[in-house]
Amino acid sequence: MSYLIALGSREGDVVLDPFMGSGTTGVACILNKRNYIGCELDEDYYKIAQARINTTGCLHRDGGGSMTDIILLAWVVCMFIYIVLRGRR
Repeated sequence: MSYLIALGSREGDVVLDPFMGSGTTGVACILNKRNYIGCELDEDYYKIAQARINTTGCLHRDGGGSMTDIILLAWVVCMFIYIVLRGRR
């Protein structure tokens, strides 16, 4: 995944992963100095991704907000989009 992130984006770009799962794309983004927004509706997978990204972020991040805050914000945004789109059916 890290290779694909490096191939398809530049440092500082934002990568959107609408189906975050266990957070593999988020980890690859941190390692390649990309910003990351991930969406996951399953709470179990969200917790797994949160732990993986926080662990990676602690090793590779150089300040700023915590990765937990970033993931939570992304989750809120994704839920808002989901609710809006569901209401349009």
